[in-house]
Amino acid sequence: MGIAHVLTALARAKCSPKQTGLNRWMALCPIHEGDGYSHKPRLTRSETPNGKVLVHCFAGCPTEAIVQALGFTMADLMPDGRSTVVKPRSNVSKQGEDLNEKIFTTQEEALNELQKKFGPFNHAWVYHDACGSPKGWVLRWDRPDGKIIRPISKKPGGGWTITAMSEPRPLYRLPELLKADPQTPVIICEGEQAADAAVQCGLLATTSSGGAQAAAKSDWTPLAGREVIVLPDNEEAGQKYAEDVARLALEAGATGVRIVHLADYCPELPNGGDLADILADPAWCGAPLLASASLEDLGRWILQLAADPPAVEDLSEADGQPIPDWQPFPLDALPEPFRSFSRQAAEALQVDPASVALGLLTVGASAIGGSRRLAAKDGWHAPSILWTAILQPSGNLKSPVSRTIFRWTKERQERLFRQYREQRQQYEANLEEYERQRREWLREGGSPPPEKPREPIHHRVWVQNITIEKVAVLLAENPRGFLLATDELGGWFGSFDRYARTRGADVNHWLPLYNGEAVLVDKKSGETIYAPHGYVSILGYIVPETFQRICQGQYLENGLVQRFLLASPPPVIKQWTETVVSDSISQPVGEVFDRLYELELASTEDGNATYHLMRLAEEAKAKCVQFYNDHNLELANLTGPLQAAYKKLEEIPLRLAMVIHLIRWANREGVDPDVVDWESMTAAITITQWQKHETARIYRLLFSGGGPPPTG
Repeated sequence: MGIAHVLTALARAKCSPKQTGLNRWMALCPIHEGDGYSHKPRLTRSETPNGKVLVHCFAGCPTEAIVQALGFTMADLMPDGRSTVVKPRSNVSKQGEDLNEKIFTTQEEALNELQKKFGPFNHAWVYHDACGSPKGWVLRWDRPDGKIIRPISKKPGGGWTITAMSEPRPLYRLPELLKADPQTPVIICEGEQAADAAVQCGLLATTSSGGAQAAAKSDWTPLAGREVIVLPDNEEAGQKYAEDVARLALEAGATGVRIVHLADYCPELPNGGDLADILADPAWCGAPLLASASLEDLGRWILQLAADPPAVEDLSEADGQPIPDWQPFPLDALPEPFRSFSRQAAEALQVDPASVALGLLTVGASAIGGSRRLAAKDGWHAPSILWTAILQPSGNLKSPVSRTIFRWTKERQERLFRQYREQRQQYEANLEEYERQRREWLREGGSPPPEKPREPIHHRVWVQNITIEKVAVLLAENPRGFLLATDELGGWFGSFDRYARTRGADVNHWLPLYNGEAVLVDKKSGETIYAPHGYVSILGYIVPETFQRICQGQYLENGLVQRFLLASPPPVIKQWTETVVSDSISQPVGEVFDRLYELELASTEDGNATYHLMRLAEEAKAKCVQFYNDHNLELANLTGPLQAAYKKLEEIPLRLAMVIHLIRWANREGVDPDVVDWESMTAAITITQWQKHETARIYRLLFSGGGPPPTG
């Protein structure tokens, strides 16, 4: 067996083999990832003239273990079958491994022991805890035959060892991170040297210890409430590290994460290169900067890549209109039992009823999902989809309100989870029996082969943190669609493109979902995911200042923001109340949701799921046409972002009328479920007129220089 077999096995193990010279290659070690010793390729292998394959890990991993991890034996690497592979060098011998078990009284003793073995180190990076006390060191020796990286760490019981820090590990430069202004973006690089380069550029930077595969071993909670920018190394492992960090940062509470691929803007950045390589190159690796640019200029350019906001006109000057006052939500337009529930829940929680009412309508739209559409005319079929954002400052009971509104959706999802677990257990038992019968059939033949059991579908009505790829997968399995519900909508906006190399790729998939259109996602693996319809309603809460920042960026320019129904209700001055939401009111709401979720899909001639088409009663159609004409007269006098938002409100009466009418049907009012009547359309237009007023109020506040919408 020659080097080609080894290279194939390394590629299959995702070790990124690369040729570095004649008969020489470098790759990631298959058993060394994430143990705290390195973050660059550290396994070398070569082929001798007589066909021997020589393998060596600079960090000291046993050759036998490496070969076994690749699916070979030592004898496989020899042309004559004899096992004479080169042994690890003395600097990674068994004697070196014994150092890992030795406990030193001080860090100096551990450092001296390593320097006795390897000589003076070339680089040293110190990790501290939140109080500034050293918790670990990462040392690097640059040698002609490659790098050697060793950690030392402080043990919880005292003393120091030549091992990686215990988990969870602190982030690099943690004290500086904790002292920094929370509004300062945090740069995350892969490796200490790149993080130091970012600091030289005037940026707030950090990294995790242990290499590209060890991100989850660090404590990322210091990123809570902060904007994060990840700069991946120019290699596949760097991209994977960036994806892991993006996920971990969002889970830790980061308000937004942006992955910036410097290689997209620096054509001369070498393979595996990072920010440190850009600093070392007089031409900035081809970055669009002047040769005379300073390191601070480079830092500002990186921040600009992550922000890149388009110009936004001043709306208050554009239409010359004053900022409207807050108007109470028209609760009388809401059908029962949602009307009584909204009023009582708002009183019990001490919040404005608008937060509850809009939330219930959005959840109702998701419960109907892909089962129904409403025909305005031939070719115009409005879907049951609402995207709603409630602007509330921190501490204004976002979580209690969201729990109240999402209650029935979550309860239904729990029942579906239990059902799926039971079906999965039965499926696995059936699959085992099928495999037994199939082996018997293959052995004896004769009778028809056994039929393979069908894998159960995991039905979903609710999702939270989710990638667009996962959305496509779930929609393919759930043609009714589902609700994306979160009490931190800023995290959803901040999650875009964290797994995409092309900026804006995720948003381009989300925009068609507002209209229930097909979703087609091509995964990096080459797999294509397709769902013919995408019914996803969105309900979330967001801090006004965060929403204002979002409205200064690309999401206003591409129309994502304008698709949301907005409300920024004023806070209620709390007074003690014994009011609670009674069972006599909440139970009918649950029954309505049950009936909406049980609405059946229609089927096409070829058996695919599709929607039932509802129509407008004659008087309801006349009411809708009058609104349409009046609304578009208003549009003619508007410009800029508010005009774009008003355009999206054109179809809202149709969507709301369908939801309101089916709520009435589910509440057993005796209405025809296939024909939207005048009463449902009138209620929908009343709520839409309120929404137009609230949208104008919020947009004029956002773009008048007066700050985010007032909350008190």
